[in-house]
Amino acid sequence: MASALRVTTVAEGVETYAQGRRLHKLGCNVAQGNFYSRPIPTASVPAVVEQFGVARSSHLKVVPDIGTA
Repeated sequence: MASALRVTTVAEGVETYAQGRRLHKLGCNVAQGNFYSRPIPTASVPAVVEQFGVARSSHLKVVPDIGTA
């Protein structure tokens, strides 16, 4: 339904390869969960983003957590 409406959705709570694979087969291309990364401190995000080579993307911006701002 989201695809038909041209809305991006995020599958949350992906814990296994099988779950990620199934979501991909269903057409989901955005997901998050412990399978991809355990939670990390906000201060560690820039280093992790750099590690994966996406830090050069101009549309990415790390903003402070609302609870700490």
